[in-house]
Amino acid sequence: MADIALVNGDITISSFGDLLTINDDEDIIQTAINNILTIKGTNPFHTEVGNDAHINRYKISEQGFNEIANRCKDAILQDVRVTSVLEVIVENDGTELNNNLCTVSFVLITIDGKQLSSGTSITVY
Repeated sequence: MADIALVNGDITISSFGDLLTINDDEDIIQTAINNILTIKGTNPFHTEVGNDAHINRYKISEQGFNEIANRCKDAILQDVRVTSVLEVIVENDGTELNNNLCTVSFVLITIDGKQLSSGTSITVY
């Protein structure tokens, strides 16, 4: 199944002006990232899709990062093509300027047994 390619939420076009599409593994990664970045309940067509991490407050601590990681894992598992999430790591650079910006990296397993990894950044409070 093909899907429209997105970069930072924006539709991507080729040098010829055509919409770029992605298939299979790329689409699973894109869906995982979109689910992490989507505030749960904000998609009017799929209110159950998204991440609760955006609607809670967290301390910048190991416990806070673990809570964010668990919520990101739940968001990734909303895709039926994903059977499990092996790892979700949430980190923060610790500077005052970017105190609320966290990097989320993850490793998932697809229904056909492939291991895929990627990451994104989210802002939490």
